[in-house]
Amino acid sequence: CFDPTNHRICHKVDIFALGVLMAEMLSGLQPWGGWAVLDVARSVVQGQRPPLLVGLPLDRRPARLIKLISACWEQDPLRRPEAAEVARELLALQQRSLLQEQGQGQELQSLARTSETGSIAITLDLSTLPPDSSVAGGRAIGETW
Repeated sequence: CFDPTNHRICHKVDIFALGVLMAEMLSGLQPWGGWAVLDVARSVVQGQRPPLLVGLPLDRRPARLIKLISACWEQDPLRRPEAAEVARELLALQQRSLLQEQGQGQELQSLARTSETGSIAITLDLSTLPPDSSVAGGRAIGETW
């Protein structure tokens, strides 16, 4: 991505940088944290990348996102995705995540069980309520009626 004949850097460097940023956001760790700049540069030129899955719980390992990060880190800049492709994939991942959250919210809202005393406990998905809705009808949300 660096042309030594004219000392120019192509736009694919930004895609690589976005991959690094996404990896940091996913893991919460700075890639190559504590390394000297020259050591990082040498590592990148040699095709080495920091591990993405170290210390991540299983529920924080979205395969499609990890695949996207790896594509952004591709050693050959011409094989890295275009910015529009990255944006489309991130949007698809976001929509999928929202759908899953909505499905879980609907499940939570429909949960009701009768206790031994005959009272009904209703669990509400608080994430769907506006921030000022901490009290409903004089009762605390989530309170057993």
